[in-house]
Amino acid sequence: MILFSYNFYHKKTADIINYLVLNKIKIDLIIAANKKDLNLPEKPFTIKVNNSSDVHPSDIAKRHNIPYIIEDHNSDVVESELNKIKPKIGLITGARIIKKSIIDLFQIGIINFHPGDIPHVRGLDSILKAIKLNHKIVVTSHLIDVNIDAGYIIDKEEIDINIDDKIEDVYCKVYDTQVKILLVSIKKALNKEFKKIDISGYQYDKHFPYESKSRLLEDFENYKKYYS
Repeated sequence: MILFSYNFYHKKTADIINYLVLNKIKIDLIIAANKKDLNLPEKPFTIKVNNSSDVHPSDIAKRHNIPYIIEDHNSDVVESELNKIKPKIGLITGARIIKKSIIDLFQIGIINFHPGDIPHVRGLDSILKAIKLNHKIVVTSHLIDVNIDAGYIIDKEEIDINIDDKIEDVYCKVYDTQVKILLVSIKKALNKEFKKIDISGYQYDKHFPYESKSRLLEDFENYKKYYS
């Protein structure tokens, strides 16, 4: 198992490393990328969900004797290391776009978790997009390819919505579901239980789907009534 992770305090990276160790899944290498300034446009509002961690991924790796390198995920060094390992499967805990030559080095592929119902909800801010479209909020595990939020679907899990949920509760449920389906997704991928995604007719969106938080919360109240 190869992990594509972040080299900074990051909850998902820390939680997944610990979860894999707890469940005796051998991690052959963690490839940790430094933080980048992405120059993204400023969003009209934020939703406060803590994505930080009290422990650095490198400290977890050191504690469990997991090989750990700090490199851009698409670097020549990474390509060289993977050529030596000849990995079967990889897992994204935190990454940007991974290039085809890196993906192709994996016998089965690289698993990613997307907080949306692929291919219907692709791109950024998928939870908000699902609310705007009145589409069920779903976590999809898939093997990536050169297209974003595409590749091969492994598993899907719908999020239960309660009438008293706040929008922050939904984000937490989505996060917990990614961890919940982690082991079954790895098992299915190893058994080659996945299917190709047809993304034709489904666009990848970069834009933020709401101009104001008040409009989001108004739509969310109606959304809860429909799905709870």
